Amino acid sequence: MDLYVHFLIWALSHTVEVGPVSTYRPGDGYNAGTLACGGQFTKRQVHIAHRRWRRFGCGSAVGVYSKETGRFVLTTIQDAGPYGIIDRDKNWKVWTKSFRPPKGWRFRGLVDLSWALWKKLGKPKFLSKVVLYHLNRDAVRLIKRQRRNAVSQSVRHLPQYAEVREIAE
Repeated sequence: MDLYVHFLIWALSHTVEVGPVSTYRPGDGYNAGTLACGGQFTKRQVHIAHRRWRRFGCGSAVGVYSKETGRFVLTTIQDAGPYGIIDRDKNWKVWTKSFRPPKGWRFRGLVDLSWALWKKLGKPKFLSKVVLYHLNRDAVRLIKRQRRNAVSQSVRHLPQYAEVREIAE
């Protein structure tokens, strides 16, 4: 993603968050298999779990940019979480209470990435930093248009490559 598009997405987003991420998948022992926004959680779903999912709303568009891999993926908020917390002694625990954790404790990550989204982002390391862009409709349209243009430009070159393959064979 070039710098110009990155800037436009930032300008059109109504909230930008930066923080560490973790991953989760169906059957990992820490989720019941159902999503907070309804439906079953499957391996192929590309979404995030956000602690403030009620504030942003189910299905709201989010752009996730991995600083480590340099990849950007457009997705939605479909679940609540992450519930991992680190206590004063640096032990990891599950925290499902609705109130804030005790003083000295901290949440392990900003969001949980679904397994499929983690793969699309290029498998960033556990707790690596990402940038979340909470997007409005204009930003989503811009991203989709950029992708269409990129695909149409690459398709224009396909016949030339096909001819080269035929000659080489």
